[in-house]
Amino acid sequence: MIACGDVVVDPGQVHRIFAEAGDIVVRCRPGVCEFHFGDAVVRAYSEVISGEFQEELVFMCGDHGVDVWRYDHFRVERRPGVAEFSAYQYHLDDVARDDLVKEDRFLGAVKLLPAELSRRLGKLPPEAERMLVDWLAPNIAAACPDLVVLRDRLRFPAEQYETLYRLLNAVGTLDAGASEYGGHICNWVAGLCAVEESRGREHVELRTYCPDPDLARRHVCSFILRL
Repeated sequence: MIACGDVVVDPGQVHRIFAEAGDIVVRCRPGVCEFHFGDAVVRAYSEVISGEFQEELVFMCGDHGVDVWRYDHFRVERRPGVAEFSAYQYHLDDVARDDLVKEDRFLGAVKLLPAELSRRLGKLPPEAERMLVDWLAPNIAAACPDLVVLRDRLRFPAEQYETLYRLLNAVGTLDAGASEYGGHICNWVAGLCAVEESRGREHVELRTYCPDPDLARRHVCSFILRL
């Protein structure tokens, strides 16, 4: 399990977050909110939470492997192996504005790695494992049984690029894949996406995109780590 941002969850409860869930209860006090998935609790700490209140997030939609809950101040988006938490400033009307949340903010995420990836990470030297996990944490969009969906743009510290690229290919195969719009987030095919590399003094960035205009209207490209 990886926790991104200032988010805390009991590792023994994390699987319940990814089970079927009804409405999600959020209880807040200044500086922290608790997201209740039944008996499982995720605590998100942030200075943008300035009031004491409770909300019940209503299930809005669930399609193609993506589930969304939302109400006035919060949104939870759950994809395979990934649950992301965001806060929003809610405007009551043109005159009055509540100040329970100071500004829109991504609070953090809980990411549950595939068992095979966890096993392979555990075989790396501790320092190499820590480096790779720290880099993977913000870049994972979904964690499917046989692959990890990453972003369409990957940024590496220039001095770590060669090492991180080698480590990625030690635990899997880094590739660019295409998924049909409206398709399940875990269904990807290779061979339709191009990759561009740009190097700067501080960072190396990889970008993937669909070069065929007709295919680009029906597909989205992302980097994937095949296991």
